[in-house]
Amino acid sequence: MLRGTCTSGRPTRDWPVLRVADDAEAILPAVNRGPYGLTSAVFGRDLDRTLAVAGRLRAGQVTVDHR
Repeated sequence: MLRGTCTSGRPTRDWPVLRVADDAEAILPAVNRGPYGLTSAVFGRDLDRTLAVAGRLRAGQVTVDHR
């Protein structure tokens, strides 16, 4: 399980949460190797970059949110 920190600052227990600031290239291989992959979400301000990262995730469903 990949562990991260949710927005409340508490460790996650039931699902992996990752925050990727600028280096999606470094984290994508680890995410795609993980045992999970039913759903994922990508949040970003640059729609083209957000869609590019989402397209490289191996998951059954990928949600994209950009603002």
